[in-house]
Amino acid sequence: MVLLTVLLASLTDAASLVLRQSDTLSSGAKRPPQAPRIFNDTAESLQEIVAGVQSREDSVVQDIITNVKPEDATFENTVVPYMQHEDQDTLFLSNVGLYTYVSQKPELRDAADNVTGQIGDITQATYLNEDLFERVNATYYKQVNDTNLSLESRNLLGSFWGQFAGTGLAVEKGEKRDRYQNASNELEDLQDAFAQALVDDKTVLWFTKDELNGTRDDTLSTLEKGTGENEGKLKVDFQIDSDLLAISTHCTNETTRKALTIASANRAPDNPERLKKAAGLRDELARLLGDANFAASVIASNLAQTPEAVHKLLDDVQAKVTPYWLKKLDHLKELKKNDTGNADHFFLWDSNFYQTMSTEQEYQVDKDKIKQYFPALSTIKALLDLYAGLFHLHFVKIEGKDRDDLSPTGKGEDITWQEDVEIYAVWNDDSYSTQTKRDEGEFVGYLYLDLYQREGKAPDEYSLSMEPGFVTKDGSRHYPLAVLVTNIKESATDTPSLFDRGDVEAILHELGHCMHQLTSRVTYGRLHGPSSTPPDFYEMPSQMMENWAYERAVLKQLSKHWSYLSDESKAAWQKQQNDTNAVQPPEQLPDDLIDEILKARNAYTSYAELLQVFFADYDLKLHELPTHEDAANLDPTEIYNKLFLDIIKIEGPEALGEGFHWGHKESTFHHIMSSYQGAYYAYHWSRIYGKDLFYTAFKADPFSAEAGGKFRKLILEPGGSGDLMQMITDFLGREPNNDAYYEDLELDKPM
Repeated sequence: MVLLTVLLASLTDAASLVLRQSDTLSSGAKRPPQAPRIFNDTAESLQEIVAGVQSREDSVVQDIITNVKPEDATFENTVVPYMQHEDQDTLFLSNVGLYTYVSQKPELRDAADNVTGQIGDITQATYLNEDLFERVNATYYKQVNDTNLSLESRNLLGSFWGQFAGTGLAVEKGEKRDRYQNASNELEDLQDAFAQALVDDKTVLWFTKDELNGTRDDTLSTLEKGTGENEGKLKVDFQIDSDLLAISTHCTNETTRKALTIASANRAPDNPERLKKAAGLRDELARLLGDANFAASVIASNLAQTPEAVHKLLDDVQAKVTPYWLKKLDHLKELKKNDTGNADHFFLWDSNFYQTMSTEQEYQVDKDKIKQYFPALSTIKALLDLYAGLFHLHFVKIEGKDRDDLSPTGKGEDITWQEDVEIYAVWNDDSYSTQTKRDEGEFVGYLYLDLYQREGKAPDEYSLSMEPGFVTKDGSRHYPLAVLVTNIKESATDTPSLFDRGDVEAILHELGHCMHQLTSRVTYGRLHGPSSTPPDFYEMPSQMMENWAYERAVLKQLSKHWSYLSDESKAAWQKQQNDTNAVQPPEQLPDDLIDEILKARNAYTSYAELLQVFFADYDLKLHELPTHEDAANLDPTEIYNKLFLDIIKIEGPEALGEGFHWGHKESTFHHIMSSYQGAYYAYHWSRIYGKDLFYTAFKADPFSAEAGGKFRKLILEPGGSGDLMQMITDFLGREPNNDAYYEDLELDKPM
């Protein structure tokens, strides 16, 4: 009997192995040519990765130095070996970055953070290696403009050389290089301290329920109840942005709103000094590299190319949008006067409150009714269908026995990091394969959907470019992995989890990044997908995709009233109506609700657009200094508050005689102390270009597979391998302009 059991088990294992080696899965679905990743890591196994990375890094660097003399260095013998090594090593490291965002296990998140730091140290040592740089530098000056090299290869060479330059090796050896490297270390410490100060900030205020009058019950119910000296009060924690926004938009007590505004602007009190020092150090670094200032240094490698081009764009937006905003501001002042009897001043703490009052009274968007048409899971499915049609893709969910078949371990639970994570094999549809003369139904990559809220998972909606695609050393293709993360809260009632329309727009954006990641097709992983492009291109495709959230036909296709999900859903909805014979509402979002969405769309976009101009302008004022000596005289707080008043025309406590140092909101402007310093304008630039692309190719038919295929081929597939401005021009058939952006804002629309 024991022998029979062993024999049966062996036969079962053999059968499973045969299935895992066949061309199809148990369901009959085609087997992808690349197995998915395994996610059975432990804190210990992650740490073991480091030794292997160190060994392989040391080996490839030493091989290049030993086998290539500087005078003989070329792209083929110096850059290609390192890049092939880099591509292969991404396969060891892709899980690490993922766990920091989504792992439920604190020990795994901590280990991933630790390993990320160690890997950073290893690669930093490579880019400080003077012997390797001597060979890369020789190659750069010999071949960066050599048209015998492909444009992709020249872009790769420029990227590789740029990382050495970023460590200071392009600066003259000696005192200048030493200063560059010391200043870089100081800057990194300042940036870390800036971020940590915001994490450590413990600002809280306590209010009675009366002081929070008008705040919605669903917000009040989440606030901590006080004890002792705060008995009878509710705690507002300034780490929870959603609570601050909810109170500032609905609380009728002006004193409370003012207190929130001032306290919010006085968090992390040491950060303004850090910002000042950082601006000075960046200016010094740029001048050591021979650039006019830090902004010029950063923008030179972006689409904009020069600060002058950025100023031209921002000035044009400000000039055209300000008159419309001032009309809106006058209207808000009138609302305040009707509400309080006095509108001599319109303050920061009035803005959200009266904009919300205006929107609710004048546009009457029934957000709760609209949500009923966007049940979370069916909306995600509809969004995938939309992208599949546009970009000639086919999404095949891997589930059930197929997971076991496809898993390299034979265990389906190993191919996702959480049981409820969905995995899709993504294929080209046959028409795209025909157009591109590629194999019929060619494999594209894997898409993961991590949809549900859980402890330890980073909040909000976002995408992760988990693993790039590239051509391996043997000429085969490695396919990319993309992850969409949302934080759906599972419903505890018969009503399913629902998205509001803003969630739909955000997921369109993040799935846009995923499509860019999946469809990019390059030779070298470093040039793959959105992360290989400069910031003023990076956000453009996904910002373009947000436009689909305002197209009537698209909203109808994406929507489905939750009562139509199943017979049980219908019965649950009728039970809520207290009428078992109640007639269901329309299955798709009806025209009257779409009319509400479209009417309210640009209610206060003029304010939002000028706010982005303000942030971009502030960034440039810190990073486009006429002389290095000007850094010593920077006053980040005064610049911030004066510039806000100048551009937005909304007053702060300075109007009450408290001067321009009443608060330092710049302490929370983390974008320019992490990755967007000198380039915050990129959000605006990419949105304007995204509007041009949408209006030119998709406005007339948002479902056009012809336009989608062209967009995929010309904009998404090249990643960072091509001439980005030429790619845009080729798609449009002309140079990009601002016309669609202004048309979309409806600046000539009556109030």
